[in-house]
Amino acid sequence: MIPTHPLRSSLTGCLLLIGSVVAASAQPPAAAPTAQASEETLRLTTFVVTGSNLPTAADASDVPIVVIGRHDVEKSGIDSNVLELLRKSIPAFAGRSNAGNSNGSNTNQATGGGSQISLRNLPTLVLVNGRRVTYSSINGSGGKNFVDVNMFPLAAIDRVEVLTDGASAIYGSDAIGGVVNIILKADYSGGEIGSRYAVTNNAGHYGERSAYAVYGAKNKAVALTVSGSWSKTDPLLQSQRPFSAANPKAATNFPGIVGGNYLKPGLNSPSQSNPTGTGATATGMADLVANGTYLAAGSAAIPPFNVAPYTNILIAQEQKSAAADFSARLIGEKLVAFGDLVYSRTNSSNQIATALSNVIQLGVTVPAGSPYNPLTVAAPGVVVGTADTPQRTLNNTRAYRGTLGLRGQINADWNWEAGYTYSSSKLNQQFTNTVFAPSFAAAIAGGYDASGNAVAGGKFSKVIGGLNINGPLVLQPALDPFARSGLNPASLANVYGTEVAKTAASLGGFDAKVVGMPFSLPAGKVGFAVGVATRKETLSGTPDQNSYNASTDPTKHNWRGGAFFFDPFSQSRTVDSYFGELRAPITSPTWNFLGAHALDLSLAARSEKYSDVGKSGVPKIGFRWQPYDKQFTLRFSYSKSFAAPFLIDEYGPPSFAFGPGVGAGLNPGVNYFSGNGNNPDLKPSQAWSRSAGAVLSPNAIKGLTVSVNYVNVFQKGFQAGVGALTIINSVNQLGAASPFFSAVAVGNAPGQPGATRAPLAAPGGFLSYLNSPTYGNDFYILDYKINSGGVHAEAVDLNFDYELPTAQFGRFTFSSAGNYLISSKVSPIPDSPFHQFAGYSTNANLLAGSAAKWSFYSSVDWKLHQYELQVGNSYRSSMTDISSGIFSDVWLATNPPTTVSYYTTWDLQASYTVSKVAANSLWSYLNGAKITLGVNNVFNRMPPSAPLSQSFTKGNNNGVDVATYSPIGRLFYVSASVKF
Repeated sequence: MIPTHPLRSSLTGCLLLIGSVVAASAQPPAAAPTAQASEETLRLTTFVVTGSNLPTAADASDVPIVVIGRHDVEKSGIDSNVLELLRKSIPAFAGRSNAGNSNGSNTNQATGGGSQISLRNLPTLVLVNGRRVTYSSINGSGGKNFVDVNMFPLAAIDRVEVLTDGASAIYGSDAIGGVVNIILKADYSGGEIGSRYAVTNNAGHYGERSAYAVYGAKNKAVALTVSGSWSKTDPLLQSQRPFSAANPKAATNFPGIVGGNYLKPGLNSPSQSNPTGTGATATGMADLVANGTYLAAGSAAIPPFNVAPYTNILIAQEQKSAAADFSARLIGEKLVAFGDLVYSRTNSSNQIATALSNVIQLGVTVPAGSPYNPLTVAAPGVVVGTADTPQRTLNNTRAYRGTLGLRGQINADWNWEAGYTYSSSKLNQQFTNTVFAPSFAAAIAGGYDASGNAVAGGKFSKVIGGLNINGPLVLQPALDPFARSGLNPASLANVYGTEVAKTAASLGGFDAKVVGMPFSLPAGKVGFAVGVATRKETLSGTPDQNSYNASTDPTKHNWRGGAFFFDPFSQSRTVDSYFGELRAPITSPTWNFLGAHALDLSLAARSEKYSDVGKSGVPKIGFRWQPYDKQFTLRFSYSKSFAAPFLIDEYGPPSFAFGPGVGAGLNPGVNYFSGNGNNPDLKPSQAWSRSAGAVLSPNAIKGLTVSVNYVNVFQKGFQAGVGALTIINSVNQLGAASPFFSAVAVGNAPGQPGATRAPLAAPGGFLSYLNSPTYGNDFYILDYKINSGGVHAEAVDLNFDYELPTAQFGRFTFSSAGNYLISSKVSPIPDSPFHQFAGYSTNANLLAGSAAKWSFYSSVDWKLHQYELQVGNSYRSSMTDISSGIFSDVWLATNPPTTVSYYTTWDLQASYTVSKVAANSLWSYLNGAKITLGVNNVFNRMPPSAPLSQSFTKGNNNGVDVATYSPIGRLFYVSASVKF
């Protein structure tokens, strides 16, 4: 039974009744042009749908397809990007692998401001007009590997087709969880312009703005559609929402601390009330505590430091884009040229919890006589930094994609198509206010006067200029290392700088296919397709001169607290593919055969040869069966799929950073270097998918469609990091016999000059060495990807759609899209146990997130003449919050699981379309104009608490999963559009 709870609206009973019957999709399996009327009239049109190379009636596919058309986009109240649209409209898009602007404070989800989509947390292929798109280039600097759907604005999209089944036999790598095919606007006549503005009424402001324009023209030979759009979303800080407004951190790691003593609130620097430099009189911190400058270490009066004002929940984004689609009949239907082009430019900015820690240096010893030292002796344990200079990440993405091709009709039964596609993604990342280590000590020491003369206690410093290790010495005001805020900006020059990383990715590919009906069986013609494809994928990453890996060039490892350290990287591979598909009718409706009104068999196969990881060959088989008539349809498919390893995981340069050690048995004060390595021996992961479903469209209830689809996917050997804790425990227990022994070293990174494993070879040697008095902070560990144990996902998709037209009261549409997650099990490394995540909220591994058992999006729509009203409801059932402790009985013993409450929100929307202005009126151009008013999250519901899963945000203490549950709150919006 679907869980129910008392909700706040009189419409609750109606929507829950729909949900209890069965959940629904936004549309039945049909392709949908922009106009809803056209969607209905084209329901039975024969054409190529996602999941097949063979033209077929859109409601006659043997695989489950959900289509989100333009009307569905408008009703959703979503205007940001494809990710947010899919997460709301299709509940199976859930989990940590669906990451976008809501991962602002999650350092595990490095997307560079991009948006990743993942059906059931499994690899999901993204297509545009049926062809591939390059991955985001952030993977070149160690970020996530995904197609950034941010580059496709909703204004340029005609519809989104979602295949919720494995389809590598049709499309190749990554189509394990399913396929998302973004169809751009095409064949458009006339023009349309529109805009939208949205704002919250919460104490913390949040707003969205967007505008778009579309124009199309066509004649018998040529059709051209162009569009342009602009959108901007505000950032949202933790301090702007009640569940995260207080994010206290221990004051010992923030400005104003010296040896644990805390600078008195109200003071920005001890120099305000004490002589400093050569004139200092205090002989120790006890004197400064006694005179009231500092609160003594351990004092209950020392307040924690609230990082909420410095930490984003949602990042700021601005996007500009343009798109075009054309076709030209060169020789009627015998030869047609076609193409499309998309260009997007996205800028985003973000601050995370390390926004301060990356510019704060811990445990610095300030020498005696330095201009701002209030002691007559050296001052140890100084926390140097200021809250005025948080580190901000600035992402600038340029992406474009174009296709040019030819197609033609040979005769009534045969046609062909060939096309070339090229797409590119380039990302420029800047990390502001990063400490340039070579200038740091000199900036604090001072010792010069304003003319550059050496003077004891002088308040000027000579530092390396230009943030370049080979730069000249320059004179500037000395840096006050004791200051909490209010530093002289001139003292930060050449000390704080901007770290830069540039990455690029591209995909160029050619494909060709022939489709036809070679012969007939007694039940009808057999459909057949055969084709070839080849593509080249490239990826590169280039750090700035101060971000090179220290193990290869110590003179270039000059940022302290930087975002990353790696050497330049560039790699490519080619993929050659061969594919075929066949659909055969076994029985025919004209036979009137009881129990087999219609039975179709589908077969497909694809072989791909990679230049780096060998071959993958996969089949697919499907059945579509109507036992009695078209009112009831059964369908089944079995397929194998695969996902190739990523170039960065195979060949990327090692990268690491120095930080605190973690893991059972480690002294909390022990630090070591940790980072990412590569694994050239990675192989494609393999998956087996089974899908079975039923569709009911009874003649007795016109307009009703109900469908149920069961999905069972097992993926073996998916590429995932071993994990530092796993490596540590294995090496400590087994020594040289550990399969991960090559990932650790002493003295330098594994494989680099001076690296040795000798102290770690014996069982127990790892902990003995790290906890020994002679340990010199010289332990290195490089995590890398392996072909892991496996993933097993089981779910049921529930779809309900009912349209009730009335002559007097207009048209009513009831719909609901739902997902019941039966199981989501993960084995993190080969031969390890499978752990269940269905029904849990956790950040334990790659496939984690909020895995609610039941999820629904339901709506009721009423339309009468030019008026339309819609009510929507989103629902997720409660979960158990277990965090990463699922792998540790010791952890669970002291951190018992808690409950994450069920979550439901309500949306309202009302629209008016102008339609009765006289043609000769001055205002006739308003005919077709539409204005919409709406409220998302009417009752201002905030995300439910998940206190044990704070690692959703890498320790930022949101205590909620803001990727699954929007932190925006009540959002009012108004949109207007006009067609001409």
